Amino acid sequence: MPLSKVMLYVFLSSHPFQEKECDSATRTTVVLSLINATAPACSSLSARQLCFTEMDLSFHIKENKPPGTFHQLQLPSVHHLCQNLSITYTLLAAEGLPFRYNENTTGVSVTQRLDREERERYELIAKCTVREGFREMEVEVPFLVNVLDEDDSPPFLPNGTDTADAVVEFSRKE
Repeated sequence: MPLSKVMLYVFLSSHPFQEKECDSATRTTVVLSLINATAPACSSLSARQLCFTEMDLSFHIKENKPPGTFHQLQLPSVHHLCQNLSITYTLLAAEGLPFRYNENTTGVSVTQRLDREERERYELIAKCTVREGFREMEVEVPFLVNVLDEDDSPPFLPNGTDTADAVVEFSRKE
């Protein structure tokens, strides 16, 4: 099934802003998947195809961003053709990780500001359950969150000063 993606970045601000201010503005990503094909029969699709069609579950969040929703697990476009199927998602995370999954909205959110100096990568599991009558299938895929650095920790030198001398030498061969 050929698939084209269009990614739109939508910024929200109460006032006009310059291009440089985009990183600090509230942003959401809208991904449109354009499928140029007829829908396949539900019985021909695997549980993985029903749950995570072309869904990239790897995210980059800049450290110190305020808590909030950053992704929504969405049913694939063919789910409305498969009336006898029930598809549900859950997010499996170790105790104490700063992520929450809302079953009502299927939104994944950060519950506190992330700090790259504390941890730069979180590895969670997105779990999808497909039910058809008495039959149940489960699919688990990695859900990765990388914390991007913000220059909030200036460099420091062990001797307590904020200056240093550097000598750069090179020899040029003719």
